[in-house]
Amino acid sequence: MKTIGLENFEEISLGQMEKVRFMNRIDKKYCMGKEVLPELFERVRENYYVLSINNNREQTYNNIYLDDANDLMYTDHVRGKLNRYKVRFRNYELSGISFLEVKHKIPSGKTYKKRIECGDNREFSSDPLSVFLDNNLPAGYNDLRPVLVNRFTRITLINKEFNERCTIDMDIAYEKEGNMGKLDNFVVVEVKSDRDNIKTPLVKALREMRIRPRRFSKYCFGRTWIDSTVKSNAYRPKLREIMKLNCN
Repeated sequence: MKTIGLENFEEISLGQMEKVRFMNRIDKKYCMGKEVLPELFERVRENYYVLSINNNREQTYNNIYLDDANDLMYTDHVRGKLNRYKVRFRNYELSGISFLEVKHKIPSGKTYKKRIECGDNREFSSDPLSVFLDNNLPAGYNDLRPVLVNRFTRITLINKEFNERCTIDMDIAYEKEGNMGKLDNFVVVEVKSDRDNIKTPLVKALREMRIRPRRFSKYCFGRTWIDSTVKSNAYRPKLREIMKLNCN
């Protein structure tokens, strides 16, 4: 299903987008229902390109999140630890390319992402993936294992000044050991740039629409929602908040 209003944007290719990949970046997230997207797109369409791959403006992503035996990455995030990590396999469905990725968020709010192409290899306990993890994760994360499968559709907008990238994730679905859930109406918009407090048409439009930044983690939400093995009381208020947006 095509998203209403997306057809009004000029296209940009993956190669042209490389200059705003922002592997080291500041990001802000905004949560909303799908119904606001047409208005948001109308407000910013003159200022942004939309990424198109093989004539597709909406791309499907597949993630497998990893955590250690004590769910330390989940716990650190839920507790608001300022120096934290996230590890996942990510597959880009259109291209078939897959990466093992490590994200490191530091106290300043900046996020650093490292990744290695892995093809169909999911043996992260063997070389070269184990070497990559050893080089990019601190000691203390033991016995990593897959804990959550995640799938979503993404739209990517690029500021025409090439100083900002915006991702719009929707149709977010989860699966763990037969437990499944999907957010049919919820959207998370993430604004990514190489510096903080960037003033752009999209940030301005969101502010004018009274949509404020808020904390949200697809990983933490999914585990809280469908995984009964984690201690999730601290994240339950966020879960209720997002489910309310999804039901609007």
